[in-house]
Amino acid sequence: MTEKEIKVEVKVEGSYPPGYETVKLPAAASLNTLLQELKSSDHRFSEYLFIPKTGKPAVGLALVNDVSVNWINFEKTTLADGDRVFFILPVSGG
Repeated sequence: MTEKEIKVEVKVEGSYPPGYETVKLPAAASLNTLLQELKSSDHRFSEYLFIPKTGKPAVGLALVNDVSVNWINFEKTTLADGDRVFFILPVSGG
């Protein structure tokens, strides 16, 4: 890892196998940058985080170090080395 990279721990609600995975990002990356990295790298989390037909994000809420972040603030939320990100998927049903 260089000084221009950070490592964050990522977990997605309902993903299998459960648990956190380490993802490398550029320094000062946003939560939105992380989301796009998971999409572009064909990561196992992409099947949970994106709508298959449209490719748009299916997630609207994340916890960064146990602090809630709404999707509106994903671009404004800067990540740091060692952060833990937990993506929470919407619940639907009837």
